[in-house]
Amino acid sequence: SRWGRIGSRVLGAFVPEGFPGSVTPDYVPFQMWDTLQGLSTYIRAMLSTQALLGAIGVGEKSATVIGATFQWFLRDLTGMLGGILFAFYQGSNLDSNAKMWRLVADFMNDLGMLMDLLSPLFPSSLIIIMCLGSLSRSFTGVASGATRAALTQHFALANNAADISAKVPLNDLNILSV
Repeated sequence: SRWGRIGSRVLGAFVPEGFPGSVTPDYVPFQMWDTLQGLSTYIRAMLSTQALLGAIGVGEKSATVIGATFQWFLRDLTGMLGGILFAFYQGSNLDSNAKMWRLVADFMNDLGMLMDLLSPLFPSSLIIIMCLGSLSRSFTGVASGATRAALTQHFALANNAADISAKVPLNDLNILSV
């Protein structure tokens, strides 16, 4: 009984109040796949960051801190500007077909990470490849963030969209801590 209460409280940190009756039947399968995708993305992000850091010269005696910092700045600036432009041109369209945009976001994230992983192979085009990868991932950030709200609304049966939204990052953090 005591262990059951403890287990119930731990589970309560990761699922919406009133679970399972407060969510649609497709909530658990979606969360399982979303969590696996989050773990996969985390691993790929570590690998692509390692590739990028090596490509900009981290660890080489000839590399300068200012040079690496400037390249990273250009990469991030491109991503920020790309996210703003994507939101400007597509923001109002993201609600209409959330599933499609979620798939596009995942594809763009994969494409961006692939560019990061390949960047060391093309040192003469490094900045362009880094910026294009960042641009691709910036679309991901906008599209996945916007579609997350629509998907959360879909799962909410008990006027609990905020609770569902609050628990999703906990599920992702839980799998990353394993």
